[in-house]
Amino acid sequence: MRILICAAFYPPYCGGYAESVRLLAEGLVARGNAVTVVACDDAESARTEIVRGVLIHRVPAHNSPWLQKSFPNPNPFIFWRSLRQAKKDGIDIISTQTRFFVSTLIGFIFAKLHRIPVVHTERGAMHTESDNMLVRVCAKTIDHTAGWLVCRFADGVIGVSDAACAFAEH
Repeated sequence: MRILICAAFYPPYCGGYAESVRLLAEGLVARGNAVTVVACDDAESARTEIVRGVLIHRVPAHNSPWLQKSFPNPNPFIFWRSLRQAKKDGIDIISTQTRFFVSTLIGFIFAKLHRIPVVHTERGAMHTESDNMLVRVCAKTIDHTAGWLVCRFADGVIGVSDAACAFAEH
């Protein structure tokens, strides 16, 4: 199977999200699948490379310190172009990761427009917490619009825990 993963972060970015997406991609490769990851990049990483059998395309993204560098905003045209390139190589399924990232929404829309099945993986178990009220309001709004759209209309939704499953249903 040829799987395209749309991710907000991927190594060398450090963190639990990036590490879990890496483990997912490498686990799928170990099971005989061809895996391509299109991910945001706010560093000086290689734009395209193959690591442990995973083809990685990194898209330039702005990752605002105002948002604690936790919400990368990729160039949507370059992200879309990367998805189109992956589609030329063949895609059987698109996997999106966590509801509130721009990369998730772009991947979801791309999948639906091209009639490619999309499976969404939800890692969150609650609305984003922040000391900044504007961030909380924006995050909740995104959860109940774009997040709802992805969770409601994906061909499958996987939660990484019972709490993530319950939140995705919310």
